[in-house]
Amino acid sequence: MTEKELKKLGKSELIALLEDKDREAAVLRSQIASLERQLSERASGTKKIGSIAEAALSINGVFSAAQKAADEYLATVMTMNASAEKRCQEMIDQTRDYCDKLQSDTRYKCTAMETDAKNRCAELLCEAQEKAKTSLQSVMSALRDYYLRHEDKLRELPADLQRLIRAPR
Repeated sequence: MTEKELKKLGKSELIALLEDKDREAAVLRSQIASLERQLSERASGTKKIGSIAEAALSINGVFSAAQKAADEYLATVMTMNASAEKRCQEMIDQTRDYCDKLQSDTRYKCTAMETDAKNRCAELLCEAQEKAKTSLQSVMSALRDYYLRHEDKLRELPADLQRLIRAPR
């Protein structure tokens, strides 16, 4: 499998690949153990048949081949693991960057909404104050008109109320 193909794999696929390679390693280890047993059986057989030197050369060749296979497998697993870790870190960094951008955008939008709401509240307050002022002036004018039309009847009201009615605002 090429490095490009490995980069396309997801985390779960990479983990599955590693698990497969671990199983292969376990199989290879059991094969090595089996071969070692066979070698030891042969070694004892070789002692009977031939010289110790010939047996040592035979065993050494098998061990060398097994060691070479194990080293190659381990190198492959380490390369895949490093590649998977690098890709995972890239994904984490991309996710952090995306989250930071979303957070920044959200803050900006919230600030804009808050500013708009404050401006609208200020406008509504000004409108309400203007309407209240207009309504108060209208009521005061109506009261003055009423007072002037009915002044003789209103003289009977308490002095505080009379001052309030007469005083323009």
